[in-house]
Amino acid sequence: MLIREFKKGVKELFAKLESFIDEVFGFGEKVGDHALTPAEKRVKDKLEAREKRLKEKKSGIFRRRFGKVSKSIMKKEMPKDFLNALKEFGKTEDDILDYYTKYHNENDFIFF
Repeated sequence: MLIREFKKGVKELFAKLESFIDEVFGFGEKVGDHALTPAEKRVKDKLEAREKRLKEKKSGIFRRRFGKVSKSIMKKEMPKDFLNALKEFGKTEDDILDYYTKYHNENDFIFF
């Protein structure tokens, strides 16, 4: 167990050392972007975006289907049973739709 912890610490140390050397001597992906042509940069950005979407999909984070949501879209997309259940707690339909519209538009989370 002690050896395993030591290996983990050594890996972190070498990763930090490698990033420092890359920064000082100009190696690595972070520094090498200035030599890319616009077409190469677009391809690289597209590949990075694809990798990010794949990572989000594997981790359970989903992308937004809508940019900004209005109350009418929220009313259409929200399940009717859920809306009726919230109404039973004493809230009006407008209050519920306003809350979830604001929640959707102001956060990076999605409601539906």
